[in-house]
Amino acid sequence: MENPVSWEKTRSIAILRTLDKTYYDVANILNISGSTISSAENWLIRAPFDEVKAVFTVDKLQKVVNEVLTDKDIHPTELVSAARLTPDDILEHYRKDYPKHEKKTLEPFGAVESTLHQEHHVVILKLVERLITDLKPDLSAPYIRRLIDSKKGKGDVQVDYVLKPDENTEVQIVRGYLEQHFNSSPYRWVMNDKDRGMIKWTRIVNDELNRRIKLLRSIDREATRKTGFTINNPNSTGYIGLSYWFSDSIFDSVLENLYCNLDYKVEAIENRLFGLRYGAAFIAQTEREEEIPEYEDSHKQLMARYEKSKTVKAIKRRKKERNTTAKETTDVLHRLLVDKHVPGKCDYEFCG
Repeated sequence: MENPVSWEKTRSIAILRTLDKTYYDVANILNISGSTISSAENWLIRAPFDEVKAVFTVDKLQKVVNEVLTDKDIHPTELVSAARLTPDDILEHYRKDYPKHEKKTLEPFGAVESTLHQEHHVVILKLVERLITDLKPDLSAPYIRRLIDSKKGKGDVQVDYVLKPDENTEVQIVRGYLEQHFNSSPYRWVMNDKDRGMIKWTRIVNDELNRRIKLLRSIDREATRKTGFTINNPNSTGYIGLSYWFSDSIFDSVLENLYCNLDYKVEAIENRLFGLRYGAAFIAQTEREEEIPEYEDSHKQLMARYEKSKTVKAIKRRKKERNTTAKETTDVLHRLLVDKHVPGKCDYEFCG
């Protein structure tokens, strides 16, 4: 018996109908007519059993879920259910000649197991919340400054070792469970697709992070060249010359539009020194008040120069790309929090 409907549509129809979707639902989801559904189901019911069985393999079902149904208007939890369907589920739904004795049934969860299953998802969702936060990293000047200090001015850094805080064994296990859930669900692209999701985001933020490090180092060098003084930690007492804030304020102004057009103010401070404030913090200290205008002019000139820098423009482009990539992933993560359910499966005994 020949099937007049394409195999992709037939498999899609069979999956949705096995999930108890109505004719109306299936027609709307797949944008097909009721007659197409009827033709496909007529073949599913009446064609030789072995012919129908050959159409439904695990790989073919998974391909339909990933390449067809994922892009349709289907609730995430229903996508999870679709991904869990087996060829036996489809055959049992349609065929009176399905060999019942071959079907493997699972014992339902008891009360204790159900509680453990729910708690499992609660724990994973807490990690999802943290992942959302990780996707909005603080790449401000003080953060970059700490990286520079920790690296002693040498080499590139990798975001994998910088943005993630130290994790104890328990958190590492939960993170492994979360990755297994994604990898066995329609959202496996979040962890595995090199052109989107976490892999792409990590690649972009690594590049952006190291560009930011090089920019702040460049500002430090130019500030020293113009003034003749090196950059000093503002927490040290009695220093002469520039403070971190001299460079950091330029960095955050040109990249983040922060600290723009603040007031400069001269103050007499301890040890017979004079300090130049930019906003709330000192950008320089000197023993001679008449040197203050030179520091102020240098700060203004470097601010104007770096606003037009090609390096700054490149970082801004990477930042925009990072945020766009992060949004696609965070949209999925927020959906999981709303649904209070993580799709896919993992090795946890009571995952279900």
